[in-house]
Amino acid sequence: MKKTILILLLLISCGFLNDLFSQNLNLLSDKVFWIKSEKAVFVDSIQNQDYLNFNESINFSNKNILKKQKNIFSDKGSLFIVFRSKSKNETEILTLKNRDFNVNIFNKKIVSDKESLIDEYKASTGVIVNFIYNKNLSNKRKGHLILNEILFDKSNKQLQIFEIIFISENISNKEKSIIESYLSIKYGVSLEHNKNYLISNGDTIWNAKKDIDFINRITAIGNDSILGLKQIRSKNSLDDGLSINVLSNDKDNMTNVFTDKSFIIWGDNNKKFSLKKDNLSNKKILERVWRLKTFSSESSQFLAKIVFDRKLINLQDDSNDKQDFIWLAIDSTGTNKIDFKTAKYYKAVVDEKDQIVFDAIKLNPNSQYLFSLVKGKDTDITEINQESKVDNVNAEGFRIYPNPIYKGQLFSIDFNLFEQSEVITSIYDINGKLIKSKNLGIIKSYMHQETIYTSGTFLIQVSINGKIQSTKLIVR
Repeated sequence: MKKTILILLLLISCGFLNDLFSQNLNLLSDKVFWIKSEKAVFVDSIQNQDYLNFNESINFSNKNILKKQKNIFSDKGSLFIVFRSKSKNETEILTLKNRDFNVNIFNKKIVSDKESLIDEYKASTGVIVNFIYNKNLSNKRKGHLILNEILFDKSNKQLQIFEIIFISENISNKEKSIIESYLSIKYGVSLEHNKNYLISNGDTIWNAKKDIDFINRITAIGNDSILGLKQIRSKNSLDDGLSINVLSNDKDNMTNVFTDKSFIIWGDNNKKFSLKKDNLSNKKILERVWRLKTFSSESSQFLAKIVFDRKLINLQDDSNDKQDFIWLAIDSTGTNKIDFKTAKYYKAVVDEKDQIVFDAIKLNPNSQYLFSLVKGKDTDITEINQESKVDNVNAEGFRIYPNPIYKGQLFSIDFNLFEQSEVITSIYDINGKLIKSKNLGIIKSYMHQETIYTSGTFLIQVSINGKIQSTKLIVR
């Protein structure tokens, strides 16, 4: 892949201005400085010292990058930098220099009117630094952004810069959150625990208060054309041993259409990587649990690959039973605790010294899951999977899942018809009373989602061009 460096001084042409920032801001071409590397390699064999979450650091020796960006700021500004520093020495990254004031960004601190320290550990793994100022000076003299000489030294391996965004304006808190979220998703650097994650249209994909039990090592993959983001694989900068990626498109089976504004985001409960025996079964269950959320404007499923690095997770288990296998348990009930009796289980396709791999995991769009690892015998897991199944969940041209569900939980009716057909769905209770009905119009491949708020046995009736089929749904 050809390596290119972008210096974007005019963002109107790529649509960034109109969609990300408010109309009131009205940025001009001389108010934005944006520099980043466009090279991303989503494989394990990349050199870690040059990459952060599979994205390469900026090559400042490129002739297009000037050490001094002249006359690009005045008395207001919003600066964002993503960097990683292994150096124990204090090193300057850049300076905002004006006749009336200076701002100096170092790998360990920010110096302006006052000094703000940068966490040294975070800096060593990857950190997002932002500095927003408003001096309200009567003198509007323009200042310069000056990059430190060390950035242009090819032998420099202690300090890598991955992205710089400077806007010569104050931006709103929402706009700040959008930029921070974009940088976090791209580089695998989690934001502070109290921060929400927003995409370019302002929608929230992770709410710090609602997801408070799973606010550790928040990581995501996403596609957002306005921001130039296409992160198809991610792992956290803290190297917790987990990486997730979306697999190549399979449009025939309506899976993994990872279109614009599609995201998968996850965080964990901060428990240990240790397996504890479940007293009610022969299985061992991992203490750490992850919450995962999906977002998309499409109805198609995502096809994901979940990989655990054995060296990093250091899975603690004193069992040497060769008949025990590692399984991935996924709960789609939307609660804060995994129900291991109704969870769906995937057996590891690779379980070796270095990796545990779970392949082709189907995830519904706009859904919420919990997942964790379980160690047990084939017979134990097979019994659970059989117990959680209900007859007649598949019918001609469509299927209903999950089944059974809990009251208030979304379930999907996934249509894959042979031809365009008029479809009507109806839900009846056990006594034959109509609960709700929906005319879906003329469809062929489509996913319809519904919710039932009372427990019991229900009949899902589907009319396809007048031909009626029925399927039983259990709500617990």
